[in-house]
Amino acid sequence: MSNDYPPPPPSPDNSGYPGAGAGQHGQPVPPAYPEQGGYPGSYGQPGYGQPAYGQQGYGQQAYTPDDYPGKTLGIVGLVFAFVFALAGLIISAIALNQSKQAGFKNTPAKIGLILSIVFLVISIIAIIAWVAFVAWAFSQYPYGY
Repeated sequence: MSNDYPPPPPSPDNSGYPGAGAGQHGQPVPPAYPEQGGYPGSYGQPGYGQPAYGQQGYGQQAYTPDDYPGKTLGIVGLVFAFVFALAGLIISAIALNQSKQAGFKNTPAKIGLILSIVFLVISIIAIIAWVAFVAWAFSQYPYGY
């Protein structure tokens, strides 16, 4: 059965013990770990004040073309424009405001806002027409049958 574990790291040279810095049978032991940086010509790790490549510092928000504030809310507002126009109007207005404050163009929110207004106007006209029809129908037969 062989020893599958690496040998323990050598003790430091300044420990004061005889044979410090020497491996088994008095042979010198190479350093267990490379110096800071690990590669020739490297200068160690970057300082704390410097973010790593591809990362944003604190307080900075990076938006990709596919992701911007109010995008999801704009899509929800567009869907609600067809289902419940008043909710679609409110949600689309909030999404459009969020995108405008961040400096992005939110087409789904704008379309949802326009469609919500159109559907609300059509709904109001339909309700007025229905009330007028019911009033006319009752005026034709004042006493029932």
